[in-house]
Amino acid sequence: MLNGQAVTDWADRIEHLAHGFGAPSCRVAVARAGRLVLTFPRRDPLAEPLPALPVPEEASVGPVEIGRCEDGTPLRLKVHGTHVLIAGATGAGKGSYLWSTIRGLLPAMRAGLVQVWALDPKRMELSFGRALFGSRYAADPKECADLLDEAVSVMQERADRFAGLQRSHTPTAADPFVLVLVDEVAFLTAYQPDKQLRQRITAALATLTTQGRAVRYGVQPKGAKPGMAPGRCKGKAHKPDHLGYSGRRVLVSRKWSNKTLTEHKQDRRTWVLEALGVEDEPVDPHRYVWRPVKPGDPELAPIGVRLLRSVHERQRWRNHMNQLQALGDGQDLSATEGRAA
Repeated sequence: MLNGQAVTDWADRIEHLAHGFGAPSCRVAVARAGRLVLTFPRRDPLAEPLPALPVPEEASVGPVEIGRCEDGTPLRLKVHGTHVLIAGATGAGKGSYLWSTIRGLLPAMRAGLVQVWALDPKRMELSFGRALFGSRYAADPKECADLLDEAVSVMQERADRFAGLQRSHTPTAADPFVLVLVDEVAFLTAYQPDKQLRQRITAALATLTTQGRAVRYGVQPKGAKPGMAPGRCKGKAHKPDHLGYSGRRVLVSRKWSNKTLTEHKQDRRTWVLEALGVEDEPVDPHRYVWRPVKPGDPELAPIGVRLLRSVHERQRWRNHMNQLQALGDGQDLSATEGRAA
């Protein structure tokens, strides 16, 4: 980018760029500070529907392969340990996500490692799989509320058994991964005329989406109303693009973003490295040797000196980051370089 330009200057003109290059569309991505990547697709490789993928041979609850990306790589959907929201226009193919997920989990369902609970108030989507779901299928709004309440009870019973003993979950026949599929979730939560049922369903879904992750209860709604994103917070402090700044409560944000603290730390590391324009190279965990410092050690500086050094180091880091951000925004720092702030 030229000095003074921002990413939005390009992103706001993608239609002009696409027309100028004779492409149907244009995408803008940041490669590093001051560098953009413009992608001009020449054709849509996914214009024709793809056939159903073969049923996996091995039972797994890992990311489920449900299709192909436009570059030909497998499209995998993570359902174990998270929540998924599927939204789209009528006829966009939202149902294919549900059935491709079920198809990919069939071996794990046969092995008893996965249970799929289906809520189908429309009666036109998940009803084809009643033989798979058995008694864990509901279509009537009251039956849907009862099934969700049962899911909450089972989840809380599992949480009581796990409390103080373990935080991660490995699916077993005794404690399988429970995937709750909700078709047309807006009908049950926003457009349900029965107020009491609406409140029951909303409360049960809220409990599952906020407490179910640790004990591996995934909720995959389809047909949500605009702006509806279970488990997500709209607060500025919880947005992924703010997690790289110091002072943000990543530990608090974790329960809203459905990510572990380790995943948030990696996101923050990736953000900082991209801002610095540095490649993410593996770090030797044993590069430092730690030992306790005994009182009176001649190499130990007084506490006042150590505090001043720490403050100076933080100021130096922040000034460096501010300079890099200014350069990324196209500001010319040559006139002030070398001068004290």
